[in-house]
Amino acid sequence: MKTIRFNFIFFVFLILALPVFAQQTAFFEDEEKEVQTGRELFHQGKYNAAFRQFEKVQEMIDPASELFSEAAYFKSVSALKAGHSSGYRLLENFIERHPASPYMNNALFNLGDYQFERKQYAAMLKTFSGVDRNSLTESERTKLQYQSGYAHLMADNTEEALREFNVVKNSNSVYSKPATYYWAHIMYLQENYQSALDGFKQLESEPAYSRVIPLYVSHIYYKQQRYEEIISYTVPILNEVEEEHKSELSKIVGDSYFHLREYSQAIPYLEAFHQTAGMKTREDNYLLGYCYYSTGAFDKAIPLLENASKGKDEMAQNAYYHLADSYIRVNEKEKARVAFEAASEFDFNER
Repeated sequence: MKTIRFNFIFFVFLILALPVFAQQTAFFEDEEKEVQTGRELFHQGKYNAAFRQFEKVQEMIDPASELFSEAAYFKSVSALKAGHSSGYRLLENFIERHPASPYMNNALFNLGDYQFERKQYAAMLKTFSGVDRNSLTESERTKLQYQSGYAHLMADNTEEALREFNVVKNSNSVYSKPATYYWAHIMYLQENYQSALDGFKQLESEPAYSRVIPLYVSHIYYKQQRYEEIISYTVPILNEVEEEHKSELSKIVGDSYFHLREYSQAIPYLEAFHQTAGMKTREDNYLLGYCYYSTGAFDKAIPLLENASKGKDEMAQNAYYHLADSYIRVNEKEKARVAFEAASEFDFNER
């Protein structure tokens, strides 16, 4: 009889408990449904709506639950991406309060991305140092590598920057071209001119880099003493570059003609350079002065060679010799004698 009574009581309890279990199950299903709605809004880029949805979710569930932690992550990142002033603080709070969350890696990535956009490069590098790169998607990893490379470049950590850009430049992503540019720029700074040239040449047809690539290429050819290539490359584009860069390119072209001993060709480019503002060096004066001298324009050569002679080196000696000869050609013999005597005091170039 006791057994029957016990079974009856258990049966009654089971009947009474069923609605409670059903309510709890429905409640958990409702929670998951609300969270899933928030996720969908987030992945659709509707960050304001996602933020409000996850606020609602947090009001429904136990703060100690895993769903609450997930909602805190999506809420903070939604706020960040929607431009809410509270986003940064919310994400930092999430990182501090939920260190064991499966979303921790994504939280650090998003925080570093936010810091990069605000040019907080030192803070970004510190944040990214805690990110497990292998756990990111390929596109996220590429973005992190590019941003890390740029931040290192801004901090003059060129080797670290080079390492990051070297990977990104070979990727199939929106970051491959800017990474190639910065990689080539670092190669140029390190005087690895051929590698730099190869990198810049890949970007010649890209409108975003059309203003700067000719400058790099012309300078590299000049440093490599490839004077004929400077002329064939730079002369046709000289009128297309920005006005502020025409002066330096004119000097490079004129200097190249000078080294090829095509002095009459050099003159218009060196004249264009001399007509621009700014101090001109003794070498600048010597180049144009010697071109005038070689083409018989002695009156024009004299003041330039006089400026070039103001030194104690081989250039000064050569300037004095050509200055003396120029004075003879314009029938100023006394000045020619003084210039020859000045040249004879040097022993750089026996004549």
